[in-house]
Amino acid sequence: ALLQTQRSVQEVGGRQEDELERDGKQEHAASMMITGCDLSAITKPWEVQRMVAEKIASEFFNQGDIERDKFGHTPGYMYDRSKQDELPKMQVGLSTTSAWSCMSL
Repeated sequence: ALLQTQRSVQEVGGRQEDELERDGKQEHAASMMITGCDLSAITKPWEVQRMVAEKIASEFFNQGDIERDKFGHTPGYMYDRSKQDELPKMQVGLSTTSAWSCMSL
């Protein structure tokens, strides 16, 4: 869900207002709200924050596995399971990118 939301938010940032009207702003607004909920995990108690971060990382790494195994593509940095030791750096990048995408609309 987060992966799809992240990509939707990135797509919205590059579109013109009339394109958003045709596509339906409600779906994009819902995607941004879900992303906001995911990002708000950093304000929660440590155990909740850790659980959410692990679920998001698992979803991203699973997507990278699919891209590599099923399609033969090299997964992007955040989706590459071999880089899981860099998770804290990825989390900061995800938070910054997602928040910027939402706020720049």
